[in-house]
Amino acid sequence: MMEIALLITFLQQNVKRFEKEKKNKTHFLSELKYYVLGSILISKKPNDVDIIIVYNRENTPIYDLLEFRKVLRQQFLKKHSLPLDIILISSLEEKSLNYIEKEKARRIEL
Repeated sequence: MMEIALLITFLQQNVKRFEKEKKNKTHFLSELKYYVLGSILISKKPNDVDIIIVYNRENTPIYDLLEFRKVLRQQFLKKHSLPLDIILISSLEEKSLNYIEKEKARRIEL
């Protein structure tokens, strides 16, 4: 069973790991906001885990964010044998689309 607490722990550990590897390129990580959505909210045995990462377009180097997403997906699959689908959306896009509310996503605090 995949619980949200396990997801939070996984994200916390991998944020720290990425910070150590990238040293001074990770200032943007503290500004990211994480949301969970989809089957993990209603099923004890989801087929995958879906999260949204909201980032500030002005302060986030997109290549580093894409690399971070790649690392998260690879490590999650390796550790939990489940795909981690990550939607990246800027705070401006989210505000105009109201995506989080429409998808009934739930904020998770790291």
